[in-house]
Amino acid sequence: MRAIQFLKQLATNGGAIVSSNSCSEMEIADAKATDRFFVDEEGFGFVWRSEDWLAINKNRELVHPNTDGKYSPK
Repeated sequence: MRAIQFLKQLATNGGAIVSSNSCSEMEIADAKATDRFFVDEEGFGFVWRSEDWLAINKNRELVHPNTDGKYSPK
């Protein structure tokens, strides 16, 4: 996926783009499997957290509070 396509996904569907350094290995694997992962020319990785992903993880966080510090809902 090209950077412009990645940004259009965000603009069209909402959500958030975060550095892959802010993500767990499982989130990165899921992002790769669902075409929500991008690596730029310098090798920096980014994950698009879709609105659906954010909602699911916010609910999960309410039931099972985060212990690894990788995701904290607002």
